Amino acid sequence: MRIGVLADTHIPDRTDELPLELGDIFEGVGLILHAGDVCVRSVLEQLQTIAPVVAVLGNRDKDSLGKLPEQTVVEAGGWRIGLIHGMRTRWQETPDRLRYVQGDHRFMDQRQYVRQRFAGDAPHCIVFGHTHQVCNEIQDGVLLFNSGGVVPSPGSGPSSVGILETSKDGITGQIIYLRYPPRRIALAEELRRSWRKT
Repeated sequence: MRIGVLADTHIPDRTDELPLELGDIFEGVGLILHAGDVCVRSVLEQLQTIAPVVAVLGNRDKDSLGKLPEQTVVEAGGWRIGLIHGMRTRWQETPDRLRYVQGDHRFMDQRQYVRQRFAGDAPHCIVFGHTHQVCNEIQDGVLLFNSGGVVPSPGSGPSSVGILETSKDGITGQIIYLRYPPRRIALAEELRRSWRKT
């Protein structure tokens, strides 16, 4: 089974629309997982024209998408996939942010945090977002997968999504960098839209 993965679409607070190439990238997937910061329900409706969608709340979603869960476990292809945005408190995020400024972009504390959130669920894979930083690695037999941000944060790298593939042997992940990333709106307009949203 092929599963499309994305996070941090930030429509309309950072960009105006989903990249058109998502239709080609996700062609033939049986499921799409959105790891939060969807921002508006129309994003999920658009993705549902490609495949069924499971999404979780991000820190920018509470107003318009309050019925989404903060985390969930999805069974796909015989494997258990935990899905979470991965935002922590400001104090919990500070060590990772300080290391980021020093050039370490791995967000290791966040990886430990998402593993703890699913400790009782025995997932084979955990999909998360929030940092806009890609992660595709196995820790203690669990695939940790962050597809990066559809809309990147400044300095976080190119726009990306991902594909998970399940087989009888397990789950593997692939990061796909967008050839035509969405145009991020100007900072002044982003602030104006955020102000209007609150």
